[in-house]
Amino acid sequence: MGAINMAAKYRISLKDPGVPGVLRMGEERFSFTPNDPRSPAKLDVPFGSIKGHKFSKDGSKQALLNLMQDSGGYIFEFENFSNRNVCRDFVGDHGIQRDGRIETADADNEISRRRTLSQDLNRHASVVIEGRALDIELGDTRTVAEALARFKKGSSVETSDDDTNQERQEKATRMTEIDDLQGPRNLAYAPLCIKDPRDYFEAQQANAFKALDDSGAGFKTTDCTLNGEESYAYLLKQISEGIVKGMSDIIQPDVALKVLNGLNQHLASIKNHTGRSPLDNVLDRLPIQTKNELMHYWTSIQELLRHFWSSYPITTGYLYNKVLSMCFLCKLPICKHNFSYIFFC
Repeated sequence: MGAINMAAKYRISLKDPGVPGVLRMGEERFSFTPNDPRSPAKLDVPFGSIKGHKFSKDGSKQALLNLMQDSGGYIFEFENFSNRNVCRDFVGDHGIQRDGRIETADADNEISRRRTLSQDLNRHASVVIEGRALDIELGDTRTVAEALARFKKGSSVETSDDDTNQERQEKATRMTEIDDLQGPRNLAYAPLCIKDPRDYFEAQQANAFKALDDSGAGFKTTDCTLNGEESYAYLLKQISEGIVKGMSDIIQPDVALKVLNGLNQHLASIKNHTGRSPLDNVLDRLPIQTKNELMHYWTSIQELLRHFWSSYPITTGYLYNKVLSMCFLCKLPICKHNFSYIFFC
């Protein structure tokens, strides 16, 4: 079997920092020699006194190996898991298994035990899958299988009876339909949709200009299509008015307030005609990402509306008749307190 020498730390407990040294394992005993000759942590222990061993999992913070006795044990910390595994396998070659277990079980007994465990698992799994416990003891696999077969046969018969009753009820319902109590079939529906978002922005723009015109902000419409002579005459007129009025206040406070309000509305409007094409709109002037998001939302709304109205079609005539009936019934004294009931009838 030979012997191995491995650098390790001997630790009295898990909280102990450990004493560095060399761990030597031979055929009959192992020893630990500290690097410091003055250290009292020297070991010389025969393998016969070791009852079992434990070790930390690979990948944990510390590579530990614990050689256990009836009382206490010896804990060694290695530099890496490879060195620890070499010492662990060396201890295993002496017949000392993890947690003190020694392989003395016969191969036939092990196979029989595994077969019994597999049968128990399969038997219990079959019962759990059925969704309910059976009224028998789970001791014999054949008995459980026969009980499951009887249960499945009874379930299939009950399912067949339920399907037959359901079909009979549906057939009776179709035969006793009353036309007055049935809604119209194969209704033609008028799809409801939202217009293109560009049209929406154009409509909002028209409303903004209309509000600006109705606000009386002090703007005066001027015809800018003047020729040279008309422009010169208009300029002379403005100079003459300035000479006649003199150097008075440039603008009155109330007029200044109107100008400021009108200017704010004008700046807040959604259209600027200067240097812009008449076909241009606000949506085209938005950032590309914002425009794409708006178009995506519009498309999503269109799809939702299309699915909704295809699932719940309603014709204009049918809706009109329903509203007339509701209005007529609401006029009756006895129905004034049952408005919600009438609406959902």
